[in-house]
Amino acid sequence: MIAEAGHMPQIEQPDSLRSAIVNFVETLR
Repeated sequence: MIAEAGHMPQIEQPDSLRSAIVNFVETLR
């Protein structure tokens, strides 16, 4: 998850971070 945060350091809304994580997980699938 830290790597994702590094990709988008301008995350202010938790929803955005959650969306990024979900997107990353789906990419792994």
